[in-house]
Amino acid sequence: ESVKKQYEWLYQCMTPQGKTLQLSDSYALDVMQDIEYASRLIDLDFERIQKEIYYPDSHIAVFRKGNMTLFSDAACFPGPHHHAGAPQVISFYKDNPILIDTGVCNYDRNELYIYIHEMKAHNVVYCDDFSTDIYELKVTPIIESVDLEKGMMMIRTTVEHKDGRSYIWTRSIEVSESRMVIADEAVSETELSWKSRFFFKQNDVLFPGAIKSFQGGFSRFDVNRDKNIMQLMREDFIMTLTSEKDIHQILAPVMNENNKLDYAVVAEADGYGKVFRN
Repeated sequence: ESVKKQYEWLYQCMTPQGKTLQLSDSYALDVMQDIEYASRLIDLDFERIQKEIYYPDSHIAVFRKGNMTLFSDAACFPGPHHHAGAPQVISFYKDNPILIDTGVCNYDRNELYIYIHEMKAHNVVYCDDFSTDIYELKVTPIIESVDLEKGMMMIRTTVEHKDGRSYIWTRSIEVSESRMVIADEAVSETELSWKSRFFFKQNDVLFPGAIKSFQGGFSRFDVNRDKNIMQLMREDFIMTLTSEKDIHQILAPVMNENNKLDYAVVAEADGYGKVFRN
């Protein structure tokens, strides 16, 4: 019975591309192929309909609103095979990745392997003043509320450094058929240097301040002075990202949905003080 529940969880958390979620030390693998193989050994009689669902034990929520799919992972960070980037958010429009995870590589790429376990390698708010060593941090997410029907979720995360400094970071998520809103607020008793990062699939991102439009079958760039706007573009959709803070972009290494080394365009926002909001 336990194995059946594991495969039902695997099915419900399957991405629109038919792959396993790239969360912590999980590779992107073919879910239905795995279920097919397992079905030869055990009776996997669960309902094969993907739906919106929240798993209170693993702290994972799946929102499906029309063509929009959003996964929220707020699992605690207990050790080696978990990444410190929680709560993590991964999203798709149809089968197009929007917000992605850094994934996981093998031990041979030691420098990359260490990096992808750190908070800064995920879609989170983190503190630049803290050590990058994940074993010097205690990350404890708590689910404050989940409303699948309304597409809303709130997570409060306490991040503690071994030197005694800490902060509380609250993330609110709202997702509908046409948009998603992620609001972050981090509060500390001491002034800190903050960073907010969101990793986007690399082949559909325009730099802040450049707005792309279509005219006569050709594309052109319209210059926009606002540095808090970014566009994600594919053949069948255009999505506009707006941020309260100015965005600057960097390239970062990731393992893509084929478990190959790739890169993402990262939208990064900075702040300094006792409070960070974006």
